[in-house]
Amino acid sequence: MDDLTAFRAAVDPSVLAAAAGYQFDPWQREVAVHATAPGSRLLVAAGRQVGKSTCQAVLGVWFALYRPQYDVIVAAPAVHQSTALITTMRKICRRADVPLARDAATSLELAESGGKIRAVPAGVGARGYTAGLLITDESAFISDSAVSEALAPTLAAVPGGGAWVATSSPNGERGWWWDAWANGGDSYQRWHVPWNMCPRLSQDFVEHYRRTRPRHVFAQEFEADFVSSSRGIWAPALIDSMFVDDDELPFELPLMREAA
Repeated sequence: MDDLTAFRAAVDPSVLAAAAGYQFDPWQREVAVHATAPGSRLLVAAGRQVGKSTCQAVLGVWFALYRPQYDVIVAAPAVHQSTALITTMRKICRRADVPLARDAATSLELAESGGKIRAVPAGVGARGYTAGLLITDESAFISDSAVSEALAPTLAAVPGGGAWVATSSPNGERGWWWDAWANGGDSYQRWHVPWNMCPRLSQDFVEHYRRTRPRHVFAQEFEADFVSSSRGIWAPALIDSMFVDDDELPFELPLMREAA
């Protein structure tokens, strides 16, 4: 990047995205701008292929470039998912002319700022790091214990708190990510991004997918809806409604006649 572009990118990550050849959609720019606030906690429930990984990758490079004091930590349920984000970040650096001092399959170090980006297993592998930015991809599929015991503590030592961008397609009404979405209150900012918020997706493909998949699968994968269960037949709320206290029965029991 030239000096003017680098100056503009320092206050707007979408400028870095544009320098790498990506035109942010409105929701991506909103997420990117809000992520730069100290201590931000962002949840993005997104359909498949809407650009959530691109947004995360741009933010990873941005933090390593402009806030290099702390690491960028990338975690996902599987190693290949987190290293795929590293691959996208590498591509962004190359396209935006951001030189690298070190380039490995699971880590990058920027030459000018010294900022480091690391892909770690979503578990004990995150211990020992301090994250200026924590990126969790497919967050709904990361275990509660991995989040509470290893990932979340990486943010604690950063003044004002490190930023956390947790994106995912939903995985039903269960787990830490669902709980944060439904019950986290003002501690989190939320974006819901169904497939039709991405102008690059083929409507013909999406409609074919809709016709050839079960309704709950399409709702979860492309509409980013929290279906009650992708594995069970009965919804938890329906099962819960079957059990009531004895003194709250919705009907009267017939009187028992005494034996003669």
